[in-house]
Amino acid sequence: MKKSIIPIILAMCLLCSCGEGTLEDKDITSADSTSAVTEAVVSETESTVISESETITEDISETSTVTSTLTSTSTETVQNIQSDEITETASSASEALWAETTALSDNKISLTEKTAPLSVTVPELKVSNVDHSINYLTWTEIEGAQSYVLYLLNEETGAFEEYGEVKNNSCEDAKLTPNTKYTYKVAAKYSDGTVGELSEEKSIYTYNKYGRNSSSGICTSQGEWIYFTDTKPDIVNSDTSIYKMKNDGSEFIKLCDCSAEEINVVGEYLYYADYNLIYRIKTDGTEKELIYNTESYQEQNHCEFVPQIYSMIVSDEYIYFLFEVVWHWEQPDYDMIGRIKTDRTEETAAEYYSLSGDKHSFWGMYSDSICYGYEKYVIEELPDSEGVWRNEYDGNYCVTLYDFDGNEISRADLSCDDRICMLDFDGDNLLYIDSKQLYGYSLSDKKSNFITATERSFDNGIFYNQSIYYNDPTSNSFRKYDIGTGKDIRLLDGIYYAERSNDTVWLFDIDTLSVYMLENDTFVKVH
Repeated sequence: MKKSIIPIILAMCLLCSCGEGTLEDKDITSADSTSAVTEAVVSETESTVISESETITEDISETSTVTSTLTSTSTETVQNIQSDEITETASSASEALWAETTALSDNKISLTEKTAPLSVTVPELKVSNVDHSINYLTWTEIEGAQSYVLYLLNEETGAFEEYGEVKNNSCEDAKLTPNTKYTYKVAAKYSDGTVGELSEEKSIYTYNKYGRNSSSGICTSQGEWIYFTDTKPDIVNSDTSIYKMKNDGSEFIKLCDCSAEEINVVGEYLYYADYNLIYRIKTDGTEKELIYNTESYQEQNHCEFVPQIYSMIVSDEYIYFLFEVVWHWEQPDYDMIGRIKTDRTEETAAEYYSLSGDKHSFWGMYSDSICYGYEKYVIEELPDSEGVWRNEYDGNYCVTLYDFDGNEISRADLSCDDRICMLDFDGDNLLYIDSKQLYGYSLSDKKSNFITATERSFDNGIFYNQSIYYNDPTSNSFRKYDIGTGKDIRLLDGIYYAERSNDTVWLFDIDTLSVYMLENDTFVKVH
């Protein structure tokens, strides 16, 4: 009789407690769960024995003995009951109430706190940003989670790595690089240290901090998109357009018909110059808007011609543009930097910083400053010439850094035997060619360092991966000069416009709208 009544007693105890609420309603902690359950079992056992005593009279003494024993020995006695005596009834009651809170170990029963929510769900992740510096992450809250673990994709290994842990179901990621792809996952973490199922991955590109670094201005990129124009530099032609396409050559889209140079893309807008005008449009080609007209400068200063904008770099706050002020009489020509707010909120339409130099100046964004280089001239008015000025190259090239307010940070003269060709930035070095010698001018140390003899001069070029990519008009070809070996390699027939963007070199055949991308030292046609 003892073997038949004990399962009934325990099962009735469990079923009776089922009507009193769920696990969450009882608020049972891990430290008190065993003793609380034991007391419940004892109490329910006593009441059950009393209610059954009239019909099971011959076994009252045995039942009372069990009840007395349970009362006096509490948890220890329950844990010493053999599992083969209770398995069938306890497991059916467990399905109704405990659902995974009873574990069998060494033929004993141990009751543990439920550590996962009754209805397990996977977080639904959303990622957004409004600039180059912060990604905003939110996800659905998971019942029972004590925190959430974030994972970030390692683009080199292709594996997701733990990135951080937060208490709430949202966070901001400010450890970012502009114009870079970030891919996240998130999972709930529970009180026992277990981590739930990971969410679906979500990717986002941070915006550019600067529209471009230094280039001829026909191409720029942001995220997975390349933007370019078929306007040939220094050739006025209204029958041209702006296009965009994905890095792999897919989704080739015309954005607008316009004569565009010096294109920059920052955030949701693409900026470009049309001779003396600055426009912006959205990256989908809508909402064309005039930002600035250099006629306003001509009217204020009475210079001879309307200044042409021949270089432009856009930050997330300002448009910086370079133009030449031409005087017929009175004073020599000179360069001018102008800046205007990207959203045109300033009442004073534009500010100007006067510079020396000419149209062959070097101009680019270095760190958080503007790098400006120009050939230095001895400028003098010819005697009895009635305002005729003479500019004579003095054998030096001046490199100057300015902050964004036009204040000079540093200045250095590079003594040159020949008229030098500035190529590109290589980290801290500003690369240049002088008399078939390649140098790097350190912008931090203010020193020039000899790199190698090039055996030839370059009128143009892009520095990438220890090579110079350039057009050679004499052979009507696009070529690569390997700095390490001195080899000069013919890559393609014809003349191309080249840009370094998205950490690769892009070539554009303006006449046919063909686009090539450098892959493994070979140019592959992607459109």
